[in-house]
Amino acid sequence: MKRKVSYPAVIITAFLAFAVMSQGCGIFDPDDEPPKEEPLPPLPPDSPQAVIDNMEHAYKNFDYERYLPLIRDDFVFIFNEDDIEKFPDDIPPEGWWGAPEELLSAEHMLDRNYEPSDPIYKIDSMTLLVQLSGDLLPSNQQGAPEGTLESYVTFDLTVAANQGQLDLLVKSRPLFFFAPDDSTEKVWRLWKIQDAPFQED
Repeated sequence: MKRKVSYPAVIITAFLAFAVMSQGCGIFDPDDEPPKEEPLPPLPPDSPQAVIDNMEHAYKNFDYERYLPLIRDDFVFIFNEDDIEKFPDDIPPEGWWGAPEELLSAEHMLDRNYEPSDPIYKIDSMTLLVQLSGDLLPSNQQGAPEGTLESYVTFDLTVAANQGQLDLLVKSRPLFFFAPDDSTEKVWRLWKIQDAPFQED
């Protein structure tokens, strides 16, 4: 019997980077497991859509090298207030983290050899669906690099752990900010993610 544990959006990566948490359980049907996919070569990050496509494939295929170039040096992840209140010991007190913490967290998620502090959270497989759920609009966020675009995205992540006995779920609609490296817009990266509360089905 599998246990299904639901987490708010970035908490899975947070506990793999810093701590272990639990929040509820249920029955998981093995028939729900997705089919295996062959890894695809990285797409040139020449559009916001290519950025999220590469993110999706990085998680599905445990490919940190594909994830690494998607994050700007000035990247910021903003935690939602519900998570800050619920998990004060596992989220930085300022309520956000930068590129080093994001990349450390992703490296732990995407490294098959990483051993978490509690073996029950050893990851077996992941599936990730990231889709634009609104129009890409020019961002007026303070400090945004010139040309930054923003859009809400659908973010659904399932992580099978503990030799398939534990499933960790993320369902969220965060706000993504995509910034071009320069005026040619040939390379896009993530400048900021503003998280949203966990969404029930």
